[in-house]
Amino acid sequence: EHPGMDLTPDWGPDGSLYFVSDRGGSRNLWRMRIDSETGERVGEPEQVTTFTDAQIAGPSVAREAGTMACLVWRYRETVQVANASDPAKSMTLARGGAIDLSPDGSRVLYRFELHNEAVVRQRNDGLYSIPSTGGTPVRLTPASHYSIGPARFSADGSLVTYMARSEEGFAEYRVPAEGGDPVRSRNISLRSDFEPPRGGWSPDWSFQVLIRGPGLYKVPSDGGEPTLLAELAEWQEGSLTFSPDGRFVAALGWERPADQPREFIINPRAQVRQFRPSDTYVVPLHGGELRRLTADPVPTQKSYLSWHPDGQRLTYVAQTEENVWSRRMAWLDGRPTALFFDDLDVTELVGRWAPDHQTYYFLGSDPQNGESTYRRNPDGTIELLWVNGQLPFGRFLSEDGTLLY
Repeated sequence: EHPGMDLTPDWGPDGSLYFVSDRGGSRNLWRMRIDSETGERVGEPEQVTTFTDAQIAGPSVAREAGTMACLVWRYRETVQVANASDPAKSMTLARGGAIDLSPDGSRVLYRFELHNEAVVRQRNDGLYSIPSTGGTPVRLTPASHYSIGPARFSADGSLVTYMARSEEGFAEYRVPAEGGDPVRSRNISLRSDFEPPRGGWSPDWSFQVLIRGPGLYKVPSDGGEPTLLAELAEWQEGSLTFSPDGRFVAALGWERPADQPREFIINPRAQVRQFRPSDTYVVPLHGGELRRLTADPVPTQKSYLSWHPDGQRLTYVAQTEENVWSRRMAWLDGRPTALFFDDLDVTELVGRWAPDHQTYYFLGSDPQNGESTYRRNPDGTIELLWVNGQLPFGRFLSEDGTLLY
């Protein structure tokens, strides 16, 4: 009668059924006692394991030995900070996922247990801030606020602005960065004809740019009518990115519908994917024509768009059908694309520019170190900085370029 998941039952040596269930909020091992004569259930199921940061799968009982084996998929997300000149000496501040760093680098905004089913269901996955030098975290959002959306520090670092749902609807809130009572700053109306939303918020959060069919729409946050910005045969979900000055939005897409893309192997994990050449497009947010910025020498499948701080160019990862990776650069003025860097030993993923506009930090992967943090210096050399240092979503370098988080 459980409305959730009861999975993979197996008989135990005591005649009980052992199974995986999400009854407690996350997937754990449970036991159901069975009457050996009638086959009826005796009492209520009992929880055997109590992981809150893991999921149990595939229990297998060795009945004669009285033992059980199972897979424990454990995940622990941590907020870490490090000096950019020596990132190997990182310090763990808290459990959770980093979201933003205050402009002066003194505090880190993070979300507690971003991927923990039990915590999310109990509405304990709120926003917190903590000094970047370590200390006691402060919860910023009440339990009545859930489905936490975008969040960031104000320009002076004194406030945190975030979006969340409550019994009163979806709204934008502001709260002191060191803790206090959130204040609703404005209501936000989400249109049902764009559900689920596929796109992103503008830098000032006054509108969203959303995908619906072949159209790219500008949708005001006050519930006003959407404006069609551009049309393309297909847009690549998750690729939308706004220019630093808020004048343009760039995205990856295709001018023709998909046919039968060919499969190829993607490094470094030998995952089978489909090769489908794509291009980079840009459109003005306040009126103008859609433009294609990329025409690479050979067809490439593109990913991980990233704006340069000057707002006049973008970098992207290009992958050929022969599985050759590189990061290239495209300009708004229409000049030909150019190679940014190409390291055959590092599969470059996502990155950010340093404040000097010349140094580039990125998350890469190679067979020896796995996913790690690298730095491309102005002279073109690439350094391995932080082994197994996963980049957070969002900004990960302080504005003065001294602190990684």
